[in-house]
Amino acid sequence: MSQIKYEPGSDFACGYMAALAQARVEAAARTRDNVLAEGIAKGYSEGLARGLAQGEVQGRRKMIVRLLTLRFGALSSGLEASILDAHIDELDAIGQRLLTAATLQDAIHTD
Repeated sequence: MSQIKYEPGSDFACGYMAALAQARVEAAARTRDNVLAEGIAKGYSEGLARGLAQGEVQGRRKMIVRLLTLRFGALSSGLEASILDAHIDELDAIGQRLLTAATLQDAIHTD
């Protein structure tokens, strides 16, 4: 039985080294592609969540304006603008107060 002898510079050594190098390049490409795909998926998920949250806040702002207008009549442009810029906690508080408020001032009053 003959043994294959590794000799630097031989056809076998060059072929082996080329195959090894190709395997390393392919593994690096797969790793890079996986990392890129994971990054894209994470960015998409975060962007979607942020967009949904912003949409919820915008919808709540518009609902509060609509309810206040239905209950108390037309709002001043300044009051409407401040409601359309309000934080979600403020919107929730106004929404709760407008259920029992006798006046517009009572509904929008902050403690």
